Amino acid sequence: AGKPVILSKGILRPALTPQQVEVFQKCVVEHPETEWWDNKTCEKKVQGLHVFEQGGGLFIKDGLTLDVQAYLQGLWKACALLGTQHHQQAMIRLSDFETYDRILFAIGPMTKNFPPLKDLPISAVKGQILELKWPEGVKPPPFSVVAQKYLVMRKDLKSCLVGSTYEHTFSTPQ
Repeated sequence: AGKPVILSKGILRPALTPQQVEVFQKCVVEHPETEWWDNKTCEKKVQGLHVFEQGGGLFIKDGLTLDVQAYLQGLWKACALLGTQHHQQAMIRLSDFETYDRILFAIGPMTKNFPPLKDLPISAVKGQILELKWPEGVKPPPFSVVAQKYLVMRKDLKSCLVGSTYEHTFSTPQ
C-alpha cells in the first residue's frame, strides 16, 4: 500500500452478561493469544468505559483494526504485481465467466440477487456508523473496543467511528 494499513493492534471485547464472562474466560484457556481482563483493568485501559462489577473483557492481543481503504489499495497493488488483470463489468450469465481463471465477487448486499450465488448460506446485515469528534481531555483507547457497539479510533486520534445499530430486515442497502 505504500503506507501503514494497521490503525491499531489489539481488540477489547467487554463481556455484557455473566454468560459472556464464562465463554470469554474459557476462550482464554484455549487461545493463548487472548487475555482475560477484570472490570477494573478494562476501565483503566479505556477511559470512560464501564463494565459490570463481576464482569471484564476478552483482550485479543493479535487483533488488528485496519484502514480498509489503504488495505484494499495495497491488496490491489499486490495482485497487480502478480499479474492480475482488473475488469469491472456487469455479468449476468454463467457463460460470461468462462474466459477467466479466477473471479472475485465484490457485490456486497446484492450477493443473493446473483443467481449463481443465491444458495450461499449468508444473510445481509445493514449497519450504520457515525464519525464523532473525540473529546478533548479524554485519552483515546490504544485499540478498538467491540461489543454490541464498536469504537474505532481514526488515524489522527481526533475522531472515531462508532457503530451500534444494525438491521437484519431491510428493503434498501443504504
